[in-house]
Amino acid sequence: MRAELNLPVEAADSAKCAAESDVLCTCTNSSEPVFDGTYLKHGAHLNVIGAFQPHTREVDTATIQRSRIVVETYDGVLAEAGDLLIPIKEGAIARDHILSDLHEVVSGKKTVRSSPEENTLFKSVGCALEDLVTAELAEKLANA
Repeated sequence: MRAELNLPVEAADSAKCAAESDVLCTCTNSSEPVFDGTYLKHGAHLNVIGAFQPHTREVDTATIQRSRIVVETYDGVLAEAGDLLIPIKEGAIARDHILSDLHEVVSGKKTVRSSPEENTLFKSVGCALEDLVTAELAEKLANA
């Protein structure tokens, strides 16, 4: 990439990213956590959108325990999201550690973060309804 972009490029250090980032997005098909959650900066927000099978995870149990969790849909994550299913199976968290789904947050029915020091985490496993709404919006904007 350095040669292609003619810019300085260096590999990211996951511990440094976790410790210094306000927003982290994991978009991998990793079966193992991509960073150690004990390094996570207070007040960080995570979008965990890659792994989507019960035996795979992008974030570790420490990250899940330290975060206030919003999910795309309850049914989807409780069927597919190893990021949450593994800590539940370990007994590290209970089902009620998941505070809200996306609809409840967007509609204002629930508030997840109560202080700037709290970590928040959004877990997605893919929802066709979101794809449909996005496609309809894109079509509407294209025809405007």
